[in-house]
Amino acid sequence: MLLCPVCSNITLKERITYNSYAKADDEILYPRISINNNFLPSSVAIAYVAALKTKNIDGAICVLALRRTLEMMCIDKGENNRNLYKNIQELSDRDILPPILDGMAGILREVGNYAAPLLMCCSIICE
Repeated sequence: MLLCPVCSNITLKERITYNSYAKADDEILYPRISINNNFLPSSVAIAYVAALKTKNIDGAICVLALRRTLEMMCIDKGENNRNLYKNIQELSDRDILPPILDGMAGILREVGNYAAPLLMCCSIICE
């Protein structure tokens, strides 16, 4: 059992060790982060779960991870331009993204654009 120093929530983890030479397998039993993988490609699901794991640790990192999830979704849907805004617009124009998600994705993209330089400044200051 682990106690998070950020949010004070408890995590219950199971560690299975086969022998002293093998790598241990860890599985988080609580809280369960579950998403319906029937509708998400594995690359998008992995990126999304990674973003959820950071939400109580660092908001800026979480936003960047969610932005990465958007990028993975765009790639999966065939939009692989270097500009996330253009990818989102293209998916919306092709009716792959509903208008509400287009607006939310645009906001997340902008917030992610602002978060990246802030994280860079913080890492320079902390060194």
